[in-house]
Amino acid sequence: MEAVARFLRARLEQSRRLLSGPGSPDDKAVHLARKRLKDARAALRLLRPVLGEACSAREESTLRRAARRLSALRDARVVADLLARLRVPGRPALRPPPSPSWNPRRSGAEIAACRRRLACALHRELAPKEAREGLKHSYRRARRRLRAARRSATGADRHALRKSVKRLRAQLRLLQPGSKLTPGLGRLARLLGGERDLALLLRSLSRRQTRPFWVSGAAARVERRRVLLARRALAQARLLLAASTRDFVRDLSR
Repeated sequence: MEAVARFLRARLEQSRRLLSGPGSPDDKAVHLARKRLKDARAALRLLRPVLGEACSAREESTLRRAARRLSALRDARVVADLLARLRVPGRPALRPPPSPSWNPRRSGAEIAACRRRLACALHRELAPKEAREGLKHSYRRARRRLRAARRSATGADRHALRKSVKRLRAQLRLLQPGSKLTPGLGRLARLLGGERDLALLLRSLSRRQTRPFWVSGAAARVERRRVLLARRALAQARLLLAASTRDFVRDLSR
């Protein structure tokens, strides 16, 4: 499956270009680069049998570090936008917290270096059996994280579920374009993403030393909305990931 390696290289190059163009990358460029990088990381995970454990772990760590910097910029922008929408007419606006000082170009340089190393390391094609094993691993991981999210009340477990869902969706789109599971995974990822954005807003509000009196009521409304999104997301996840891993793999062969 040479297509997986080509997809990986293309997504890395697209992400690099978005972050390395003239001038500082704007919010749209950072957003698109994050999406391309997520696709690349999903493909990289599939290629672990080709690359080997050591090489795969090193490059996954590199891309994870690059993605984490971009995510911090994205989260700061989301909080700023939500704070602007939270404003009550006639009341003073809340200032957003300072944005991280990280330069997106640094992530672009890391992505470029990763792409150069992978060009030499991808010495053979991914076998169909290896591709199915990669999908099996991602599906099992998503189910495991769903169980953790249902047992726990922490946002960290739901965020971990969201990342697993997005990785599985990206891999299915690459290897099984007609999968009926893909659209539902996309909707689930958006629900979990909306819930996390509200959690980021609430965390920002809780860290303020001084707050206008009206903020407490607004925060309570945000929290009710966040809880509703979390419940809807977990209910939808239970339906989407209801099949056992064995049944999922069997359906891939049909």
